[in-house]
Amino acid sequence: MSNLDSPAIKSIAPALTRGLKVLEYIARSDERQTLTAIAKELEIAMSSAHSLCKTLQADGYIERFSDGTFDLTLKVLDLASSKINKYDLVQHFYDSCDEIPIIRENAAVISVLDGSDVFWGC
Repeated sequence: MSNLDSPAIKSIAPALTRGLKVLEYIARSDERQTLTAIAKELEIAMSSAHSLCKTLQADGYIERFSDGTFDLTLKVLDLASSKINKYDLVQHFYDSCDEIPIIRENAAVISVLDGSDVFWGC
């Protein structure tokens, strides 16, 4: 039984969960992946892996090479970039200091490089 089908991890949208698992698998792989490897990793039928990959390819998140392998496209960076642009790193640092006292007790410092300027706080 696949981890996706386990009762403890029941997905509301199984196809979406599997699609994300495809992206995660390809992302952590050092080389491009075959449809067979993807199906085996996700413990799904080849036809399901094919459908997922075709959808991700049509949406521009993965590309298929002439040898039949798949890899991520740069479109995945759009997701990360959007999050990074909205992320308040300094506030996250202060929140972490509040949640984990040992950080503040040991004189943690955050520095942010902005061109030739460095901003820091503790």
